[in-house]
Amino acid sequence: MPYSRKARYRHFRKKKPKEFKKGTFRIVPITHTNYKGKWSKIEGTKAVVGKTKKNNEWKIQSILVPKKYFKKRGKKK
Repeated sequence: MPYSRKARYRHFRKKKPKEFKKGTFRIVPITHTNYKGKWSKIEGTKAVVGKTKKNNEWKIQSILVPKKYFKKRGKKK
């Protein structure tokens, strides 16, 4: 998935959007969830959460990590 140069976050998808109810998505700080993976320690990380269709629970759909934490690479020649 190509990103614009002005994008402020990198997206890491955890689950497919089809598994969630429409209109239930929210963006919250990762600290407000029970996620304990490698992205939870980075300041400014957010999570896209939504209610699942199966059991109506709130789950993480994707994780948004600020781009400033990634190394910039030069253009390939």
